[in-house]
Amino acid sequence: MSNLMKTISAIMCVVIISTMFVSYAPLFAQPVAVTPGHPVTLQFQDSVSSQDVNVGSLVDLFVRDGVYVDGEMVIAPGADAIGTVRHMKDNNVFGIPGSITIDAVSVRAVDGTMIPLQGSISAQGKSNTALAIVVGLVLCPLAIALHGENATIASGTIFTARVVGMQSIYVEP
Repeated sequence: MSNLMKTISAIMCVVIISTMFVSYAPLFAQPVAVTPGHPVTLQFQDSVSSQDVNVGSLVDLFVRDGVYVDGEMVIAPGADAIGTVRHMKDNNVFGIPGSITIDAVSVRAVDGTMIPLQGSISAQGKSNTALAIVVGLVLCPLAIALHGENATIASGTIFTARVVGMQSIYVEP
């Protein structure tokens, strides 16, 4: 076999092997534009309490209903989403209740893109202030140490967030 044939064979092998590792998804996938403000229904995986989290803590969420644009699914039901604790206040003496606010941050699209979201949900515990004052005045001054309840967002709680900015998601035909 001549040197020219060996060189051509080697080049062909390199070309064939290198094409085995190239992703063809962009060639066949079609971009779908997800417009700003498009709603995404999210659900809490676990309960979140003002007693257990701090500002900045991450919260696991998931997509309750799939999101479709022009008949194409861009976010699958059950897709992972992330929230963060924006506000948290512990319950306190004098019956002051706890409070918590969770912001939606992002959700994973069908092509793996993380889509930024905007939206929040808040909860406040039950106030025991009136009870603490009445019991404290009538029965015992130590009753003013009575705490309010912690704020809790229960597992399974649903809220709606909205897409921030224009997002192009690639979907398989």
